[in-house]
Amino acid sequence: MENFETINWKDLLDRSREALNGLDDDDNNNDEAQEEIRGSSSRNSFLSLVSNFKNVSTLMHSYLTELSTGDKLNQADDDNDDENNYDDEPIELSRALKIMVVDTRRALRFVLSMLSDSHTRKEIQSCAVSTHALHEPLSCMISTRMADSKCRTLAAQIMCNLGTANGATAEIILHHVSASPSDSDTARMMLEKMSYAEEPCMGNAISQTCVAEERGHTSSWAQMIHSFGGIGDRITLAAVAAALHNAIASITGTDAAVDVETTVDIVDAAIDTDSHPWNRTCHTLSSDHMLVSNLVRYILPSGVIQPEKSDDDSPGRPQDLSDDATEWISRLLEKLCTLGMLPRLFASLGSQTKNIDIDGITPEQLVLLHCVANAVEEHEQSMATSTNTKDDHPLGGHFLAAKASFSTFQFLADQYGSFRRHLRRIDDANADKDANNDNDPDNDNDNDKDITSSGDTQERYSGEYACIENAANVILDILSSSLSVDTKSNGIDFACLRKSIGQTSDILPNILLDLGKLVDSLGIENRGVKARELKIKDSDQHLVTSIVRLIGNMCYRCKENQDLVRHTIVPIPRNSKDNVQEYTQLSKEEEARTGVRNGLHVLLSCTSFAYGCFTLREWAIVAIRNTLEDNPENQKQVEELEAQQALDTPELKKLGVKVDMDKNGKVHVSPQERL
Repeated sequence: MENFETINWKDLLDRSREALNGLDDDDNNNDEAQEEIRGSSSRNSFLSLVSNFKNVSTLMHSYLTELSTGDKLNQADDDNDDENNYDDEPIELSRALKIMVVDTRRALRFVLSMLSDSHTRKEIQSCAVSTHALHEPLSCMISTRMADSKCRTLAAQIMCNLGTANGATAEIILHHVSASPSDSDTARMMLEKMSYAEEPCMGNAISQTCVAEERGHTSSWAQMIHSFGGIGDRITLAAVAAALHNAIASITGTDAAVDVETTVDIVDAAIDTDSHPWNRTCHTLSSDHMLVSNLVRYILPSGVIQPEKSDDDSPGRPQDLSDDATEWISRLLEKLCTLGMLPRLFASLGSQTKNIDIDGITPEQLVLLHCVANAVEEHEQSMATSTNTKDDHPLGGHFLAAKASFSTFQFLADQYGSFRRHLRRIDDANADKDANNDNDPDNDNDNDKDITSSGDTQERYSGEYACIENAANVILDILSSSLSVDTKSNGIDFACLRKSIGQTSDILPNILLDLGKLVDSLGIENRGVKARELKIKDSDQHLVTSIVRLIGNMCYRCKENQDLVRHTIVPIPRNSKDNVQEYTQLSKEEEARTGVRNGLHVLLSCTSFAYGCFTLREWAIVAIRNTLEDNPENQKQVEELEAQQALDTPELKKLGVKVDMDKNGKVHVSPQERL
């Protein structure tokens, strides 16, 4: 084996491509006997080149060390590997470093060429990772911003290929490459940046020492993600996200990478998944604040942040600003959610106290929920248009079955309750301030503070209420779409899931209370308006439809949830300023002797707004049917509903007509008395 300093990397790259073409020719040979002989010879010739991986590793370490010693560094031309074309660079590199950059590019292209044959890929992967530990210098190369950009992109592409559809190599990579840097590494990087700012020579010395110490060590996934996300290199960022996604998919035995088929058996649903090593790995990745935060922050390019349009601007068609990095980061987050990691991902994006009742929600958590909602929507559409029902549900995959899905859905239901409690507390505070202002016009209250459950005050960032409300609505969409499945799908028993969520969380009473408040407010806003002239805001239309849909799906063939709708009492506000915040539940005896409004009444009432809300009528009919199906008590209560009073509307007064109702519920129409 040659020393890396004497290797002609261009010649080695050409030899690998020539050997690869020989393998392709053997595959196309129709003579089976000749094909076997030539195939064995071509295969041996191709695999013999793998021994040069050690030189590739040494070359990368040498290049990184050389970078730390240079006083003036500049990236090589991204489009040409000829060292003679570097003479016109505005900041000149040393000739030795120029040659090293070119050789590093060719060496990395050589590795990529070796990994391109599907028949020998697993052997090449094993040799690269297990024998030569190429993933170690590759991770350092990827996260070193001073390195040539083309070398970093090639290194990311190789990293992606090393763990694709190979559980053994993926496990090694995930074991060696940490989720985020250790405290000592973080302190060292801060010291290095400070030294560069104060005295470049000292910074170079520290960097050189660090590179020497890191030989045999790796960078972290968070560093690699941040390295490219921070400079806007979306192409290489996509490759890094794909590398992590494919490695996770490989160790979990799920459908791994694009254009690669796997034959790994699916783990039996009855197995306790907590005992598997991959579960601990996924827990570590999902719980790492630095890694998950960087993934979410760079899920969209910086161009997505645009100035707010004025009212005069035409809305036009929404612009799609997503790219390959968006797709791969979304796939990565969705893969972790499929493995039951949504609660951990959500917690890692929260504040230090991790108390939603006090802290509200962070923008990153809201982005994560929207990512999950998009995945659920796409899954629902694919299930409706395709006969293939083997795709994993975004909130619980096939081999995780009930364990992951139940805990994730329970988490979402509890989170919805937390969001609503937080919103109600803000509403209460605002109502108290309004009341105080009405009683004391000279009282100047601080409207930017919220009183927490502990009695302390805290500043609320602008739009906090809107963010929490948006998050609650997104959870409604996720649950209503996910629970629309009939019985069992991909190992998840949705019948048991509906019952579990309804009986162990307060989401059903909460959404009935929200529906009651919405119906009451819409009734006040549209008082005196003809049915066909109803106008309801788009946000209210979406909210009422989502709530009604979720009620219908949760009550589908579930008597316990059907009864809960009837037992949940939704108070009627005494006046327009009455802020109803709490629901109650009655026993059967109390229910029989009271005439208060319950969930059934609210559900029936929302149908009166069907003219102002597209599809509300259809969803309400489905929800009412599911709530009454095979439930004699609910059916009886609907049958016994009677008119309570006649409404004297402005339209009737204008026509000179008066409507009265006698004690038997019979309606009488008479001329309006003139004054």
